Amino acid sequence: MTKTLILISKLISSIINPKSGKFIRKNEDVIWFPIITINDIGTQMGISKNAEWVVEVSEGIHHLDKPQLYVYVMVLLEKSFGVVHEPILKLLKDLSIEEDPFLVFPFINIIKIGFEQGSDYWAELAFQWYYELPGKQKAQLKATLLKVNSAKWASQKTRHKAKKELAKLCKN
Repeated sequence: MTKTLILISKLISSIINPKSGKFIRKNEDVIWFPIITINDIGTQMGISKNAEWVVEVSEGIHHLDKPQLYVYVMVLLEKSFGVVHEPILKLLKDLSIEEDPFLVFPFINIIKIGFEQGSDYWAELAFQWYYELPGKQKAQLKATLLKVNSAKWASQKTRHKAKKELAKLCKN
């Protein structure tokens, strides 16, 4: 939880109506604010009143506190990067918060889970988002790219992309 997420969670009720639900793993009530719709059936991702990223699924609310839980929002990779990035920029602007959206929204975790699916399909979508990241954020995915580079599931094309990006990271 960052200071910016805490600030957002305090200010957001002035522009977004809260929703309530139950955390799946804790069976506790949660108040949260939807930020982005992640699929065609209306599943939403947002910020809880406690300044944590959450996703609403049919069973309740998942607190995105573990890397493997980002599988629930991985479908965001099927959207263009801008479709996800723009609402985050707008939220920060509407709340008069000057912060790098890459430090607020979990882009890295979503890209990482895409690379970790063992599928060229998801890896390709993850690469499309990866290319949009600033260099500092790209560097956070170096270990993941190393795994993709040597993955048996990955096609030659996917492994080559990972190798090329690793070479760029090593130059910088």
